[in-house]
Amino acid sequence: MTFLEQYDAIDASQPAQKMALFFKYVRGEPDTRFSELRANRPIFVTPAATMVTRFADVQEVLSRARIFSVRLYAPKMDPSVGPFMLARDETEINRRDKSIMTAMLSMNDLPRIQKTVEDLAEAAIANCNGRIELI
Repeated sequence: MTFLEQYDAIDASQPAQKMALFFKYVRGEPDTRFSELRANRPIFVTPAATMVTRFADVQEVLSRARIFSVRLYAPKMDPSVGPFMLARDETEINRRDKSIMTAMLSMNDLPRIQKTVEDLAEAAIANCNGRIELI
């Protein structure tokens, strides 16, 4: 039985069971699980959140801040990090911090930065001993 078959077999009145199954599979077989989601349910709705698994869909979500807002995260993030640009769509804080990043990073540097991040991520995954924490 596939992950989605198992997930769908759990009654909607049991959200904790659905999430436990999801986390079990994501922790154990993330490549297989996300492959299955991309192929069969690229926009995966859970009791806790909605997951977007295809690149084009992720780009669309990230480009439509008025529809896919991060406003709900501000009250959760502020106590630990203060007003942070990633929890402030289309605000002065967000625009200011983006302009600082744009001034500091040349678009010509992006391919080199992307390659560096890719190399670092691959090394971290290769040396994670089966466990990795993502933020």
